Amino acid sequence: MSRFIACYDLNEANSPHYEFLEAARPLGWEGWILSSSNEWNRLPNTTLVGDFASMEEAVNTFKAIKPAAEKKLGAKITLEKWIVAHYTTATFASDKKVPKS
Repeated sequence: MSRFIACYDLNEANSPHYEFLEAARPLGWEGWILSSSNEWNRLPNTTLVGDFASMEEAVNTFKAIKPAAEKKLGAKITLEKWIVAHYTTATFASDKKVPKS
């Protein structure tokens, strides 16, 4: 499994952010990242991370978030732009942290 990061922009119509994040979790995407000090750090609002077998799987599961979120919201969502990238190391900081349980 490889780690992938996705960044995206949503149109503000229908305030879809909560539903988008909720739809992402069952598909393997998360809005938190574990630090080397065993603390979960909140990622920026429209950033997700996930572990997938390939870039193709990461992209396909990312694309599946939109229809799942639309179903939860009961309205269309406009995904204005997005990027999915493979990465091996990261440096980050967050104002929201929780200890790993």
